[in-house]
Amino acid sequence: MERSFIKQTVEDFTISQILDLHSNVKNKEELDLQKTLQEHNVCLSEFLSIINCRYGIDLNNNDKKKFKNLSIENFIKLIKEKIIKKASNEIDSKVIFDNFVFSGRCKRLTSPYEINIDLTFQCNLRCIFCYSSSTNQHNKSSEMSTDEIFDIIDEFKKLNGAFVLFGGGEPFIRDDFLEIFKYTKSKGLWTYVLTNGSLITEEVAYEYAKYFNPLFDKIQVSLDGATPEINDKQRGVKGAFDSTLRGITNLTSTGKIRPLINTVVTKLNYNDIPNILKLAVKNNAYTYRCLKLQKVGRGSKGILFEKIAINQDEGDKLYEYLSQKRDELMGMIGIATDNAFIFPMATKAIRDKFERRPNTKPNSFSCSAGTTKLAIAPDGGIVPCSYFYDYPEFYLASIKDRSLKDIWEDESIWGLFREPLEVKGKCKKCDYLYACKTGCRLLSYVNCSDMGGPDLGCTYNP
Repeated sequence: MERSFIKQTVEDFTISQILDLHSNVKNKEELDLQKTLQEHNVCLSEFLSIINCRYGIDLNNNDKKKFKNLSIENFIKLIKEKIIKKASNEIDSKVIFDNFVFSGRCKRLTSPYEINIDLTFQCNLRCIFCYSSSTNQHNKSSEMSTDEIFDIIDEFKKLNGAFVLFGGGEPFIRDDFLEIFKYTKSKGLWTYVLTNGSLITEEVAYEYAKYFNPLFDKIQVSLDGATPEINDKQRGVKGAFDSTLRGITNLTSTGKIRPLINTVVTKLNYNDIPNILKLAVKNNAYTYRCLKLQKVGRGSKGILFEKIAINQDEGDKLYEYLSQKRDELMGMIGIATDNAFIFPMATKAIRDKFERRPNTKPNSFSCSAGTTKLAIAPDGGIVPCSYFYDYPEFYLASIKDRSLKDIWEDESIWGLFREPLEVKGKCKKCDYLYACKTGCRLLSYVNCSDMGGPDLGCTYNP
């Protein structure tokens, strides 16, 4: 009975299936779930099987009375609850390994679970907030060679690593990127690729799709506006909007890839978020994500950050909007739950989900940087995460001089990221310190030249 996959919300899909059963009814306003299922009792098993198959849930056919006594609205609500419960019960290996550190059970993993390899600082766009200040003028000769990257992948695999994130710059600007991606997949590793999408031709998309596994691989495409005027102003190059949309279309045309769409939220595109989300749905994106503007890289130059960063009230409203859309569009597109467009604990709706714990320190002050993952710059330099590229004092070693294992096990270079912090400022008296741990270490450093101080994005006053 199920037609080939098309983009439908849970409501639309469920109602379409009921309409198929109830052939005399032409629109959902006339539907009566109880009457439909009573008149077509023989079809209940098939109907439930279709719903279960579509969303990977378990609506038990033995409980027929329960379904017959539900209104359509409550039946759909039940389906959504099952979907959410399923997602919350799924095992995320990254979360599990992070929690070994975050719970204080260990200072670090014995080897990194994840490595971020930023293959180049070259880029065909000029994003006004680029964390690595990428341009097409970067010295290509200093970049790691294909063989050097293969060696990193080989050693990472031997260390029982699992997950490789490729970024830049723009990774697809490297002529050997597909070769690197193919080699990484040949080692059985999971991947996450960050791209602006503009260089993904039809040929590139189909070659990439040959090795892409939807269960373990993700590709995130940046889109900052629903029109060229808005997108290209942030992305710094005229025509970026059109070339990015072509790249997204080329990926989805493979029939195998549904990209994540990511938007860096600023005052320039804040009011355009609903339109970007609609465009993401239209282009069959898997997930939509909003990211906070960070005061790093080009985003820290002059007064740019102060001019275009959204304020707390705007962030709160966006949180409310995306939370509503997450439920409304369920089954059609996911809305990221990382709330990366705000400092979460500064938003009351999020903060209220946590209990107050006065004078309670966290079990661990660590984040994943330097404890479950590290980042490798295009020239082989090692930093805790990619946000540190504009801060040479945090370049800890070079993969060209030392092995990945040796660098990871050298406690003398990782102290700031594996040892407890000395909490300073307003964080000292905050009842939520146990949960937020002063926030991002780099953004605390940017804010007050000390990693123990408040995160730059925190507007909450204890």
